[in-house]
Amino acid sequence: KLIKIHEGNESRARAMIDESKKGIEEIGRIHESGNLGETKRAIVNHLLKYADPAMPELHKSIFTIIEKISRDNSNFKKDVFDTAAVITYHEILKAIKDKRLENAVKFIGKYTVLFRGDPNTPNYREVDTFEKQFFQIIEKKNLWDRI
Repeated sequence: KLIKIHEGNESRARAMIDESKKGIEEIGRIHESGNLGETKRAIVNHLLKYADPAMPELHKSIFTIIEKISRDNSNFKKDVFDTAAVITYHEILKAIKDKRLENAVKFIGKYTVLFRGDPNTPNYREVDTFEKQFFQIIEKKNLWDRI
């Protein structure tokens, strides 16, 4: 299913899937060591790396570990996703400040894939506004080739 989304570039899709699986195995080992903070950091990094509009389900492969940890730590899932939202928001701001259109679009896409329009997500209104205004500017100035 994931590879069909990436038609024409199946080898890249397969590599991403394999890489994601290895990352999840590593996160499992980190969690087994008992370091919850390091586990959270690794999960957030994994989510941000694999939240990709071209493969919008790939990042969900980490959800099993998140749910397992959340059984013992009720705020863990919310904390992970809030952290990912804040980091993504700051990356969007940084890309806009640095005039890096590709990065701004990339992180807006990641935010969209991860949070799918949930208004309870930190910085939801700001990112939604950025997205609308940003794409209006891109369309108006025909900047699609630069992205």
